[in-house]
Amino acid sequence: MKIYLLLILFTLLGLSFGEDLKCFSCAFDGDDIEKDCAVNPTKNPTEKLCRRSDSCVTQVGNSITDLGKKRVEYRKCGNMPKNLETLDADYCEEETLDTLTVKTCFCQGELCNAPGSGSPVWVWIVIALVVVVIIGAIVALVIWKLKSRKD
Repeated sequence: MKIYLLLILFTLLGLSFGEDLKCFSCAFDGDDIEKDCAVNPTKNPTEKLCRRSDSCVTQVGNSITDLGKKRVEYRKCGNMPKNLETLDADYCEEETLDTLTVKTCFCQGELCNAPGSGSPVWVWIVIALVVVVIIGAIVALVIWKLKSRKD
């Protein structure tokens, strides 16, 4: 009976992770490559609820104009490529947006594409595992307390 309770609890916890993902958003615009949110990504970042997306995307490149070179950072919702072999160890790949070459990186966590966030995916996996272990320990403690009361 207790094993079924644990199974149901972890199933419910697993289902709660299937909700829509939130990512920071500052999408690429070919007409305005150096828009404010891309040039100043830490200034008033915008959150977006992503429907049907499994990852957040960050695209970093250098815009070169007559006025000089500026670093630009775009953020959006997206989906992890099906062929992971095209990505490097940090889940990134080189890509061209119009005339701009960017490094496109994918991450799978709530607001994981935050400006200035450079945490690799393995950090988020470790955090998720720690949370699951803590929840499991709490559930085990509750079950143990309930069992000890009956005895």
